[in-house]
Amino acid sequence: MAPLGRARADDRPAIAIDTGADSPHRGRRYVAWFRIQRDTTFDVLLSSSDDGGRTWSKPVKVNETGRELVYATVGVAANGWIYVAWEDAGKFRLNITRSTDGGRTFGEEKQAASFVIVTIPSCSSGIPIRALRLQCVHSAPLLSVDTSTGRFRGRVYLSYTQTDFQGGQGVRVTVLDPELRTIVGFPKTRLGHPVTKVVRGRRQQFWPASAVDPMIGAYWVCFYDTKGDPDGRTTRYACTASTDGGRTFPPPVPVATMRSDVTQPDSDPRGYGDYEGVAAVNGVAFPIWT
Repeated sequence: MAPLGRARADDRPAIAIDTGADSPHRGRRYVAWFRIQRDTTFDVLLSSSDDGGRTWSKPVKVNETGRELVYATVGVAANGWIYVAWEDAGKFRLNITRSTDGGRTFGEEKQAASFVIVTIPSCSSGIPIRALRLQCVHSAPLLSVDTSTGRFRGRVYLSYTQTDFQGGQGVRVTVLDPELRTIVGFPKTRLGHPVTKVVRGRRQQFWPASAVDPMIGAYWVCFYDTKGDPDGRTTRYACTASTDGGRTFPPPVPVATMRSDVTQPDSDPRGYGDYEGVAAVNGVAFPIWT
């Protein structure tokens, strides 16, 4: 799709499809990812396909700044506008930008979240938590756009794990309008808008996945949750959905039938991984987790 050339590696591809009835690019596929260049700097790239993935456009560089950029995520609005977000691990923040011309060019970057980190060499911009034996938790942002015909049509949602040097701050969201003006979350609240309240040190939520139901506009967020374990070592995957545009969320409902514990000596040292997902339609969500 996009040969490396002199670059070192590509990682973390994310895909989105333009399904907007009024979009001039309806049916176009978009893939965003980050590329590690020969000089070890990172770029966020975007490529598109108009023939079902048979051929792809030359990648466009999305970011303006940053040297260590990870977790690229992409979403498409009903009018065809494209939104791309990512973590700037060097500056401990999430950035987001927008294209109104089918991905040919992107506007100015906007900061969408902020972290307070004491860097641990083995964690980079992440943090260690009790529920993971060797792996660290990172922000893992995921972007969704409301393409429904409801009253929140066009809203842009960004879910992530709020991390700081004292441990996880739980799953947070930033909600923006189509022009990328903040409605809920950063910078109106410096630590972002919590999906549920978490008492620091007593409960961890991490590796969120999120999606907007294109039929009714409900915003689903799913994540690992240590609720119920005072030691914070076992988790159950749980989900919740906001029906008021991301302002409030009901208590998360466990979807896993039993608790998981990856701190055991014979467990996979990478723990849960960071490739969870959820799809939602007609009021029903379909989460996937490890």
